[in-house]
Amino acid sequence: MNLCNYSVLLLIVLSGYFSFSAEKIDLKTCDSLENILKDTIKSGQLPPVQRIDIFLELSKNYLSVSPEKALLFCRQAFFLSKQINSSDQTIIACQYLGKIYSLLGNHNASIEYFREAITYSRESDDKENIVILKDEISKEYILKGQYAVALENLYSAQEIAAETGNDELCARIFNNLGVLYCNLKNYDKSLQFLNRALTIYTLINNKQAIANTMTNMGNVFRQSGNLEIALQYTQQAIDIYKKIENIEGQAIAYNSAGQLYKQWKKYNLAEEFYYNSLVLKKKLGIQSAIVMSLISFAELNIETHQYRKAGQYLEQALNMALKENLTREIITIYYYYAELYNSINDYKKAFDSYKLYNTYKDSVYNEENSRRIIELQTSYEILEKEKENELLRNSNRLKELQIAREQNLRNIILLIMILILFVLFYIYNRFRIKKKASEELSTKNEEIARINKDLQTLNDQLEEIVEIRTQELVKEIDIRKQTEKELISAKEKAEEANILKNNFLANISHEIRTPMNGIIGFIDLLKDENLTPGQQNEYMEIISNSSNYLLTIINDLIDISKIEAGQLSIRKEAFSLNKLLDNLLIFYKSKIEFLKKQVIVFCYYHLPEKESILISDSVRLRQVLTNLLDNALKFTEKGEITFGYEKLNENSLTFLAG
Repeated sequence: MNLCNYSVLLLIVLSGYFSFSAEKIDLKTCDSLENILKDTIKSGQLPPVQRIDIFLELSKNYLSVSPEKALLFCRQAFFLSKQINSSDQTIIACQYLGKIYSLLGNHNASIEYFREAITYSRESDDKENIVILKDEISKEYILKGQYAVALENLYSAQEIAAETGNDELCARIFNNLGVLYCNLKNYDKSLQFLNRALTIYTLINNKQAIANTMTNMGNVFRQSGNLEIALQYTQQAIDIYKKIENIEGQAIAYNSAGQLYKQWKKYNLAEEFYYNSLVLKKKLGIQSAIVMSLISFAELNIETHQYRKAGQYLEQALNMALKENLTREIITIYYYYAELYNSINDYKKAFDSYKLYNTYKDSVYNEENSRRIIELQTSYEILEKEKENELLRNSNRLKELQIAREQNLRNIILLIMILILFVLFYIYNRFRIKKKASEELSTKNEEIARINKDLQTLNDQLEEIVEIRTQELVKEIDIRKQTEKELISAKEKAEEANILKNNFLANISHEIRTPMNGIIGFIDLLKDENLTPGQQNEYMEIISNSSNYLLTIINDLIDISKIEAGQLSIRKEAFSLNKLLDNLLIFYKSKIEFLKKQVIVFCYYHLPEKESILISDSVRLRQVLTNLLDNALKFTEKGEITFGYEKLNENSLTFLAG
C-alpha cells in the first residue's frame, strides 16, 4: 500500500504545518465574553475595536473545539474590522478564518483568506507575517495534493525570511521544505533542509523545535529504509519532549515510533507505541488526532491479518470523523476500508469503499506537478549557486580594491608630505612680505562680501514682491473674467425667464376666460326654472370641472410666483397613483365634452391598486401630468389621447402622455 495521503497528513502534523493541540480554554470565560457582547450590542456602549477583540478571542478559543462556532464569531470580526478600516484586526481575522476553513476541509476558502491577509501585511510591510502566511498557504496546497504550488510558496517564503534576518523563521521554512521533499521522496534534499533547520534551532536552543525536526528526520530515514538511524532520531525526540513536558510532541513521536516498528515488522512494539500515542491524544481531547490514531491501529491490524479488529477501529474512526466533519480523515478511512475488504476478498465492498474514497479525494500529484517541482528546484539551486559565486566574486574584488586602496593611500600620504614641506617652505619665505597685504585684502573681501549679501537680499525681496503682485493681478483678472461670465449668464437667464413669463401671462388670459365663460354661462342656465334635475346636475358638474380647471390655472400662477421668490417646496406623502390617474381621466372627459372636441381619452396602469402607493408630492405630479395633457388636448382636434405609466424595474416607473 502506498499510503500517500496518510503519509502527507502525518508529516504535515510533525512538521508544524498543522498541530492537533489546543490551548485549554475556559468555557466560563467564553460564556462571560458572549454575555458581554450581548449586553453591549444592545446598549451600544462598547466601541467597535473592543468588540472585534472579543470576537477574535472567542474565535481563538473555539478554534479547536468547535470550528463552526469559531467561524461565526470570526466572520463578525472580519466584516466589522473591514467596515472601520482596522487593517491589523483584519489581518488577524483573515488568519483565523484561514485556519478555521482548513479545519472544516474547505482549502480553497482557507487559501483565499490567507492571501487577503498577505495583501494587508504587504501594505504594512510586515515581512515576517507574510512568511508565516505563505507557509500556511503551502500547507493547504499540500492537503489538496498540489505539491508544486506548495513548493513555490515555500521557496518564496524562504527568500522573504532571509530578508528579515529572523533565523527562527528561516529554520521553520527549511523544516517544512524538508518535510515536503520527503513526501516527494527526494530524501537527500529533504535531509539537506532538515539539517539546516536543526543547526539553527540548536544555535538558538529551541528544544521543542529541535525535537520536532528530529522527529521529521526520523520519518525521512524510516521512509528511505534506514530504520536504525530513524529509531535513534525518534528516541531522541521522545526524550526531549518528556524533558520539556510537551504532551503533544510525545504523542506525535510515539505515533512515529509505532510507524517505524510496524515497518520493522515488530508489531507488538508498534501497537504499544500506538497505544501510548492514543492515550496522550485522548488526554488532549482533539478528535482529529484520535481518529488518526485509530486509523494507525486499523492499518496495523490489516497488516497482521486481524481483519475484525481492523474493521472495528475503522468503524469507530469513521463515526468520529463524520460527526466532526473531518474530510481528510474520512478520505484515509475509506482508503483503508477498500484495503480491508480487498484483503478478505469482498471485492464489491472494496469497490464501493474505493468509490467513496475517490468521491472525497482532492486532486492528486501528477506529471505537471513533477515538472514544475523540478523547475522550481533547479531555479532555486541555480539562484543559490549564483549567489555563492557572486559572494565569491565580491569577496575577491573587495580584496583587490583593498590592496589597491592601501597602495594608493601610501602614495597619497607620501605626496601630501612632500607638498606640505614645499608649502611650509614657501609660506616661511613669503609670510612677512605678504602678511600686511593679506590682511588688507581680507578686510576688503569681507566688505565686498557684505555688500554682495545686502544686494542679494534686496534683489530677493524685490523679486518676491514682484511675484506676489503678479499673482494678485492674475487672480484679480481671473475673478473679473469669471464675474463677467456670471453676469452675462445671469442676464441671459433673466431675459429668457422674462420672455417665458410674458408669453405665459399673454396666453393665460385666454386660459382664464375659457373656464370663466363656462362657469358664468352655466350659472345663467341654472336660473331657468324649467330645467330637469338631470340637466341641473350636468350643469353643476360642468361648473365644478371649470372651477377646478380655473383653480389649476391660478395655482400655476402662484407656483410661478413661488419659483421666482425661491419658496417652492416639495411635500412628500403616500398616495394612490391609480386613483390620481382616475381623477385626471374623469376631469378631462368632462373637459372634452365641454370643449366639444372629437377626442377620446384613455388611461392605463401597470400595477394593481395595492402596489400603486407612491411616496411623493401628489400635487406637483398632478400639475406635471395636467400640463402634459393640456398640451395634448390643445393640439388635438380629433383622435385619441393616452396617458399612464409603466414599471421599468423594482425602483423605477416611466410616465407617458400623448
